[in-house]
Amino acid sequence: MDVGALRAQIPALANSIYLNTGTFGPLPRVVTEEIIQGHELISAHGAFSPVVRQRIEREGYERTRTRVAQLVDASPDEIALTSSASQGICTIAYGLDWKPGDEVVITDQEHSSGELPWFVLHKRFGVNVRVVQITQSADQILQRFADAITPRTRLVFASHVCSTTGQRLPAKEICALARERNALVALDGAHAVGQFPIDLHDLQPDFYVMCGHKWLLGPQGTAMLFVARAHLDSLQPSWIGWGAQCEYTENLATLSYEPLATARRFEFGTKPWTLFLGLDRAIQFIEQIGFDAIEPRVHQLASQFKNEIAQISGLELITPQNNEHSSGLVSVVAKNFTGSDLRAFFWNHQKILVSSHELARRVRFSVACFNTENEIASALDALRALA
Repeated sequence: MDVGALRAQIPALANSIYLNTGTFGPLPRVVTEEIIQGHELISAHGAFSPVVRQRIEREGYERTRTRVAQLVDASPDEIALTSSASQGICTIAYGLDWKPGDEVVITDQEHSSGELPWFVLHKRFGVNVRVVQITQSADQILQRFADAITPRTRLVFASHVCSTTGQRLPAKEICALARERNALVALDGAHAVGQFPIDLHDLQPDFYVMCGHKWLLGPQGTAMLFVARAHLDSLQPSWIGWGAQCEYTENLATLSYEPLATARRFEFGTKPWTLFLGLDRAIQFIEQIGFDAIEPRVHQLASQFKNEIAQISGLELITPQNNEHSSGLVSVVAKNFTGSDLRAFFWNHQKILVSSHELARRVRFSVACFNTENEIASALDALRALA
């Protein structure tokens, strides 16, 4: 991998030490250009012109859906294009037929978007929420899931990669365990897609949530939801409007309509076509680099980073050091600082962009394939100064 040539294609890297891809990935220049070209076409012809509808709506938008499906080894019919991973999670949570006493199993390491929907289900429908405490042992994690799943469990929800620690959970084994217990399983892949290859045919989740604006280096407002074909009819839409139905099938006499036969039934309303043109170009950009280059590069940098952090007294590394169970996310607890203090400290120290958690007093670094050894060294210098 020619890191210098890669960095030259991502303008934001010239203005900071960008260690925050896990929040928002920096846009490659070609992605921005693709979005602008789409807007220029709309400006020239009007959004509802035959030219725009053919080239952007029918060809470009659907090309993105196909490219997402190919990226994760799924069928385009199983992919809904959404505005956020949060929307995808809510589509799953509110689309199932819950009854009082039903259970959902989650982990203690979920993003708030992976927690709040279940809290609402508990309040509205009496759904019980069982929480698995995550450790750094894959065997122990699986045993805790096994202990948490009961005959009342309707759904198991877990992150493929934990946003808090960067830990990579045994997703395939969790899916298999849920199937054995007759429970559905949904995975939050927001921090997995773009870091390493995803094969949904191999993982076999019932639902898988993704976003475009992190490790895929796509624009904000782009995300994807996988709904396995077997569940297209049983998952009910919670939001619906124009675009989710077969046209002209609404019947006022019977109060019925015919939903689309694919996961497009979970899309509705006016869509940000040009953003998804940008996502299509971003996925091409990632594929041109190749996961065979991305994954070992990230492992190399993150391992070097974690090994050095572990030697700094006063800091607690909470990310597994084993590459098999970790990712490009590296999280460190600095107990004497708030999250806002940490963000300000790193920005003032050579403009290092990081994420932090206010209450947990935790700073999170996102190590991507375009980062350099010198940038890692600068982050380590800042951590030593912090300690």
